[in-house]
Amino acid sequence: MAAALQATLRGTLACLSWLFARNRLGMLNHTLLTVERILADGLPCGGVILNNPDGAEDEVARENRAILEELMEVRSFSRLSRDKRL
Repeated sequence: MAAALQATLRGTLACLSWLFARNRLGMLNHTLLTVERILADGLPCGGVILNNPDGAEDEVARENRAILEELMEVRSFSRLSRDKRL
């Protein structure tokens, strides 16, 4: 119910949806499904912000980013870590 209300509100306001995802092992499926749903609802997706709360980007985090860039229609990616600001 809350997800449907949020989708309706975003559609009414015509604003971009931005997805923040913690860049760690296991985040790929959730991120892909969430972006798929945003687009299926006919809403514009501005991009995915990959959150690296530990500050460092390890091998898994780099692979996640590369896989998402390859598989998703959304092309805007950024990295957010404890020591950097958008």
